[in-house]
Amino acid sequence: MSKIDPYAALRYPEFRFFVSTQFFFTIAVLIQEISLSYYLYEITNDPLSLGLVGLFEAIPYISLALFGGYVADKYDKLKIARICFVIILIINLLIIYGTNVQIQNVFQEDSHPILIYISVFVFGICRGFFGPAWSSLK
Repeated sequence: MSKIDPYAALRYPEFRFFVSTQFFFTIAVLIQEISLSYYLYEITNDPLSLGLVGLFEAIPYISLALFGGYVADKYDKLKIARICFVIILIINLLIIYGTNVQIQNVFQEDSHPILIYISVFVFGICRGFFGPAWSSLK
């Protein structure tokens, strides 16, 4: 009887990079969701804003996951993942810029949460394509 090594995949540096990248990306997404939820609750003092952050991200992510898998099967998976990652990076930079204390005075008080909801929605769209493309990389 042959002995199966459960850690054989971890001997490949590419696989370790893939797993660690996925881990750190997931941690970053969770940190962003919690911090944006807290920030919106701080602005609005409305518990509904906590649920809306999750809803604005989950609806496009869940609804586009099947189509994202189709696109990932049809086109270059790495290119799709890179494009989505760049869009996610741009969205995060816009969120950082928009939540800056000096910039908040430029926007009206009512439009500030709407801009964050829109950015979270676009982030959910990108995750709908990024998830299937990244998880199906060879």
